[in-house]
Amino acid sequence: MSFFGSRHLDRYLPLCKKLIAVVSQSSDAALFPEKDRGYVRNTAQNTAKYLDSRGIAYKLVWKRQEFGQPFSSLEEARGYIKLYTPDVCAEETELFLKQRIVKTESPVFPWYLPRKKTVGIFFINGGLK
Repeated sequence: MSFFGSRHLDRYLPLCKKLIAVVSQSSDAALFPEKDRGYVRNTAQNTAKYLDSRGIAYKLVWKRQEFGQPFSSLEEARGYIKLYTPDVCAEETELFLKQRIVKTESPVFPWYLPRKKTVGIFFINGGLK
């Protein structure tokens, strides 16, 4: 389970022997302008509180790694930003890309939005034997 469904991990425990959940904690930079974002992310700290409140034992490991987004073209990068922030105007998109996108050596993905991310990895024993 990676990022999705982490708000109710105990629902999945009867269905597995071991559940490994990856929950975001923090990031150095956004992959798109975070203008008027309505979705509130779950965090590893909230997940730990949730599991603790239900008496569910777990092992938590912290990991920090590159978690950026590659693009085959600048047009693809613009489309990506438009998908996640439809209310951002073209000028804001261009400013964001100018400040954040980097050129790579890859012929397949010559553009990249770097992003270091810290995640909590929860190891939880499930109900199946």
